Amino acid sequence: MRTVKIVAEPREAFDSRFVSALKGNAQGEFISFESAAALLETLTPDRWEILTMLAGRGAMLVVDVQELVGRSLKEVCADFQVARGARHC
Repeated sequence: MRTVKIVAEPREAFDSRFVSALKGNAQGEFISFESAAALLETLTPDRWEILTMLAGRGAMLVVDVQELVGRSLKEVCADFQVARGARHC
């Protein structure tokens, strides 16, 4: 199982980890936010529910996630679009 750390950290900490990774040093897997406010704005309760439901399940289709959380496909797609910066689900 993979572990992803979700952190709110100053830009300098992110930059330091990035430079270290470029030098070949393993960093682990992170999703970084510049502030707690940015983290909470992005990880809404509905999105947090998706993350907790997906933990340990491996890859899933969006329609399967939609069924798992009991929300409309349109709503779940909108959450995935924010997370991926994508235009399509």
